[in-house]
Amino acid sequence: MSPQAPQPFGSLYDLIAPSAHVARPVGEWNTSRLVIQRNTVDYLAPITRDFEARCTGLPPAQFEEFLRTLDRYGKARTTLAAVLTCNGEKAAAFSGDYVAAR
Repeated sequence: MSPQAPQPFGSLYDLIAPSAHVARPVGEWNTSRLVIQRNTVDYLAPITRDFEARCTGLPPAQFEEFLRTLDRYGKARTTLAAVLTCNGEKAAAFSGDYVAAR
């Protein structure tokens, strides 16, 4: 993705595209505001060219619990991690604490 392109729903900072079409029809659960409360990036090697970032996401049971919490309390939080690779080697590790609120 380019910095000028709009971020697709579910992307991470223009770095990680969503692995699936995660947007819902208007009125379902797209009404939440997602905030990155805290994040860290640990650089393990120089990133000298294009890189790939992978986030495994939440296991289905954890994601369902996140949605239940959001429905019940109007807010929910979770932590996601991503691994960035450059030239086939792990170059950085990202971790972010996300808060969704309605």
